[in-house]
Amino acid sequence: MSESGIEKGKRSLRRVFINNTDSYSSKYIAKFLSECVVGAPVDPDGETETEEEERMNSNFPAFQVVGSISDQSDENGPYVLEEYLHLDRDELLPKLMNCDVVIYNISQHADQVEEAFWAVSALHSKMDTFRGPKLFILISTVMTWACSKPVDPDDLELPFTDEIFWRRRAHPSFKQHIDLEKRVVKMGKTNRTLFSTYVVASGLQYGMGEQVFHFFFKTSWLGQEREIPVFGDGKNIVPTIHISDLASVIQSVIEHRPKPYYLLAVDYSSNTMEDIVKTIASALGPGKIKKKLFEEAFLTRDLSEDTVMNADPEADNEDSAAEAQEQLNSLKDSMEQNGGLLDDQLLVKVIKDKLMSNPCRNQGFVLDGFPKTYDQAKELFSGEEHESEDGPSQISSYSKKITPEFVMCLDASDAFLKDRVMNLPERLVQEHSYEQEHFLQRLARYREKNTEDETVINYFDELDITPLYLEITSSDEPDCLLLMQKICDTVGKPRNYGPSSQEVEEEARRKTEEKMRKEAQERAQEEQKEEEEARQRAARWEEWTKGLEEVRRQEEELLEAQSVPMRNYLMEQVMPTVTQGLIECCMAHPQDPVDFLAEYLFKNNPFDY
Repeated sequence: MSESGIEKGKRSLRRVFINNTDSYSSKYIAKFLSECVVGAPVDPDGETETEEEERMNSNFPAFQVVGSISDQSDENGPYVLEEYLHLDRDELLPKLMNCDVVIYNISQHADQVEEAFWAVSALHSKMDTFRGPKLFILISTVMTWACSKPVDPDDLELPFTDEIFWRRRAHPSFKQHIDLEKRVVKMGKTNRTLFSTYVVASGLQYGMGEQVFHFFFKTSWLGQEREIPVFGDGKNIVPTIHISDLASVIQSVIEHRPKPYYLLAVDYSSNTMEDIVKTIASALGPGKIKKKLFEEAFLTRDLSEDTVMNADPEADNEDSAAEAQEQLNSLKDSMEQNGGLLDDQLLVKVIKDKLMSNPCRNQGFVLDGFPKTYDQAKELFSGEEHESEDGPSQISSYSKKITPEFVMCLDASDAFLKDRVMNLPERLVQEHSYEQEHFLQRLARYREKNTEDETVINYFDELDITPLYLEITSSDEPDCLLLMQKICDTVGKPRNYGPSSQEVEEEARRKTEEKMRKEAQERAQEEQKEEEEARQRAARWEEWTKGLEEVRRQEEELLEAQSVPMRNYLMEQVMPTVTQGLIECCMAHPQDPVDFLAEYLFKNNPFDY
């Protein structure tokens, strides 16, 4: 490999700073620039480099992209060499000074207007310390042209051009943007050899996942609305640009430093908002649009101020209504003639029309139990007629639009199926006509049909769509979960709109609030239960205390009643003698009063006969 080619590649590598590289617009610009490679230039003598040098140069990156991010995320792309999170301006300025190109994108980030002004001003003030020439590119928005007067009052559709940028008038909400545009252009006039500046006014950006038009794509694709809303009259022309085209414009500015220094980056199309929404609705959704008040756009979460514009409702097609009614009548006639069933031809037509509808084409479909035969499958998934070299028309073997991506064949042994039917509740047996004789006949017919050469499975085999065979051997939950996991592994991850970050946050907040509400309710119920138990304990204690007092009173009354005869006996027969003995003892003061009293009672016992 040529050493000179490598050195040329290294010298061609330029370091580019882009702000907010984790946002929609800046992300794809950064990705585009990171994938650019150094071309194969022509040498001064007019002779091209060798093929080896050309191949080497064509694979050498032209740009080394660094940039700021607003949030740390695992989804940030590998195309950014260095990511700067929440740097203050003293930390950020050296990073900018180390770059050959500084790009500030304010087309979708109004909060970056002030920082962009600081960045261009700081770089402008340090021109004398540059080690080489630097380029500053401001990506602004066509909303700075929103209130401009027409180029020609007699031809309102005549587009604006960047040559008349000095006549532009901004939307009231974008005054800061146009002021910054003017300052950037002015600072680039000081010394273009060292510091050149450009303003690229971007049309509304689309493609690569969308942003400003995302609401219309999502609403149409989900198929939950019968009419896609358009806000306002919808007659104004919307200047747009594909995000990859905008990135290409930025690359061209870096490579060629064109004149003038103000560029209007928009597509050549002149579509109104009504045209755009109607096209999206027709391709992905119901095909109808509905006029709504302009103010309602601000109540729609997924819309930005750049996108609030227009449309007239599309009237229902009377011919389509008549055709639908005619088809409905034919379906009714067929069911009446076939005992409540449709004949194959009509059934296939109905299902095929449904599979061709936008909801099925967008979100997919699952066919269960149909088609039942090879001929039904062939007729259902057959392709449309097209011109052929061999004749006026030819029918392709199958329609790629509606033919399934995956085919699954569930099967089980006769013994397992019979056992399962015998254990079904009687209600389900009656509902599905699973009486023993009828079920065995149906099972026999199924087995017979699937031993033929032309079966539904054979049809898909012929289309090189390999069926996934699933043998059912148990109704236990673990076995069913393993079966579902096998299906998920085959089909892959869901291809659907997941919730937005804001919806995820709202759902998390709702669950937290619901959890807190339940916990508060449980605490209140627990406190109420404790209070009730405390009241019951107090009531039981009071009742027990009253009972205890009553028992004590009754015992006292019993003792009192039992003590009356004894007390009377003592008072009449014993106490007079004992009292007299005590009086005598007190008068005599004997040395042993107890013995004296005993002697007295013995001598004066009234019952001693």
